[in-house]
Parts: sequence; structure tokens; C-alpha cells
Amino acid sequence: MMLGAVLCTLVLSASASRLSRNGWTMETPDTVTGRLGSPVTVYCKFTPPHPRYTGNITIMWKAGRTGPVYIKYTNYRPDSQGKYQNVIDVNEGERYRVIGNPRRNDATIKINQLRGEDNNKLWSCRVELQGGDGKFETDPGARLIVTGHEEKLRSVTGTKGGDATLPCSFTIPNTYQNRATVTVLWRRGRPHGQLVFNYTLGLTARTNSGESETVNEGNRYKLVRNVGDGDASLKIRGLELNDTGRYFCHVHVMFIMEGSHQDQVTQDMSRLQVVAPAVILSLSLVAGGDIVCSAEGEPPANITWIDPEHNTLPINTNHTPVTHVPDKHQTVGEIRGPRLRGTYRCVAENTQGRDSRDILAPGPQSDGSFITVMLWLMPAAKCLFLLVIGIVLLCKTQDSRRLHPEAKKRRSSV
Repeated sequence: MMLGAVLCTLVLSASASRLSRNGWTMETPDTVTGRLGSPVTVYCKFTPPHPRYTGNITIMWKAGRTGPVYIKYTNYRPDSQGKYQNVIDVNEGERYRVIGNPRRNDATIKINQLRGEDNNKLWSCRVELQGGDGKFETDPGARLIVTGHEEKLRSVTGTKGGDATLPCSFTIPNTYQNRATVTVLWRRGRPHGQLVFNYTLGLTARTNSGESETVNEGNRYKLVRNVGDGDASLKIRGLELNDTGRYFCHVHVMFIMEGSHQDQVTQDMSRLQVVAPAVILSLSLVAGGDIVCSAEGEPPANITWIDPEHNTLPINTNHTPVTHVPDKHQTVGEIRGPRLRGTYRCVAENTQGRDSRDILAPGPQSDGSFITVMLWLMPAAKCLFLLVIGIVLLCKTQDSRRLHPEAKKRRSSV
């Protein structure tokens, strides 16, 4: 069933080969270098003899030509909805992930985490089609080089608004230092994630020629040293909180030797953590008389309240809820229904700094039902007052009438 095949070698650190035979073309690096504990990608680019081929494509990565299989998967022909699908048959230790799209002639995979035992292993990539003729194989494999320390030692911390430098180093073989082209790619998030920086340098007799910078997102990135000396460390200027994350350095050293195009690949990873002191963004009274305090900081700010009697209020109760907004690096604290009239203080604090702000609260609002009752009682009280006045006047009138006949009798007797 498998008639067309390509075997290509891949490793982490040295050169690339481009071969063509029987209608197939294939390009892979001879070696690739990665750091212990970090993820790396190994690529295999190919062109089949039939450019419009739509049948199944099987990809197999194994140890050399005859060694055990690390990962094997098949990209099946389109379903009723016209979609292709990868089905993985083998994935040793669940360490490998498909990165490339076979329909775009790409069999690249990702190794999630390099181990010490991965060092110096030979890898080969095999591409098989349904139908066709002939079988093509290259050398038995390419060498995987594992260097450096665990990933946790590659952490870089920077402060918001400041600068941070992400390390990345590589080696140019002495034989090719005067006739090599170096391309530096920095990606963010994952090995084949967002490209934030792309730089190319031509080396001739240890001098720079053909220097070009084609990608510099936001114009915030800068190489800190001479790439020709094997240093591709990248400075990020004007750090922002959302710069936090993983960054991947890919260095391709390309050279031509005896008519063969070769590509040495070095990969490295760094973790960037951007910190910021706690700062209060806003403090205000909202409808209903509640107080709301919003603060920014990394690590996330902690919010506490001090009431007009200088007491620290319990935090994150029904009366003082606290909400964290991770994607904005913000913390929101509330006082629902302040119970005292006077000045309340919001205090925001983290390991990087402290901030506070005061606000005057009018105190607890009157009960609405009491006001309603009073509005009803005032007219009733007025009516009652008038009624009492009327009764008093009526009584006085009746008394005067009773006294009037008695006075008449006294006058007549006289």
C-alpha cells in the first residue's frame, strides 16, 4: 500500500540538507540543539511527486532508519465536509505533538520537554503516500543535541515600564564563520507561535553584510550584542504586564558547502515575568452608597479597608467582597453599605509596593420604609392637630354659652 516514501533526518543543532530524487524534494536540518527541560521543534519539509495528491499521508518519526517509532500519525483524505484529520497511532510517552500540516508539505513535530537521555539520539522522518512508485531514503538519521540547564533556571523578571533581556546563544562552526547567513527568530507563547522579531545577518570574513530586520512588533525589541559572536539575546523595552509569558529563540545558521545547502538550528526558551507595584486606579462612591476601590499590580494587589474609627475591616466578607481580574492584573474591593459616616481608606499592597487613597462616605442611608411611613404620618398628624384645635374651640364656645344666662339673672336681680 505504501509506494511513495521519503526518509529525512532531523536533530537539534547543526545543518540542513535539501535533497531531490524521483520527483521528491526534502529539506531538514542535520542537527538541532535544544535546552534540557525546554520544548523544541524538529522540522521536515517535503514535496511529493504529485502536487495535487489528495489521498492519505502517513508521517513517521523514529530512531534512525530501523529504530523504534516515536510518533506515527496519518492525515486522512477529506471527509464529507471537506476537512482533513490527523489520527495518531503511536505517541511514545505522550511527549510529541503534531505542528506541521502535511497538506502543506510540512511534517514538523514538537517534543514537549527535552530529557538528558534524548541527547545524541538519531531521528528520521518518513513520509508515505497511497499509490505512486519508488521508495526514497536518506542517511539513517540526524543527531539531537541537548544542552544547558532545566527550564526553571531560564526565568527572567522585569518591572513594568522597564527593560528585560532574554538570553539566547549559539555556535557558528569555525569552518563556516566567513560564509554564513544567520537568521534570528523570536516567537511568543509556543515554539511556532506569534513571531515578534526577525533578523538576518550575512557574515563575510567576520564582518557584517546584508543586515536586515524584517519584523519588530511595536519597535520594542533589540538585539543586545553582536550576532556574529554567537549571541542572539533579545532586549524588550518598555515592558507591559501582558508581556509575561514564554519566548522561544530560533537561530538558523545557513551556509553552502560543496554545493549543499545546510542549516544549523539552535532553539532556546525563556520565561518572562513582568511585575508591577500595587497602584490604586480608582476609588469612588457608587449608586446606593457603596464604595469601590480598583487597583492594579503584579503579583495581584491585596486590598484592605480602614474605617473612620481607624479599624481594619475584615476582608472578603459579604460586607467587603474582593474580586480579582487576572487578564487585566486588577483587584476590585468593595464596601457595601458603609456603616459609619466619615473617611474610609483603601490600601492596595503587593510584594512590589503599596498605595492608599481616602474617600469621605456619608454614612448609612435612612431606611426607605421609615421615610414612606413619615410621609404618610405628616398629613395625618396635621389633620389630628386641626381636629384637636377645633374640639378646644368648640368646648370654649359651649362654656361661654352656659355662662351667658347666669349673668343675665344677676343683672336682673340688681
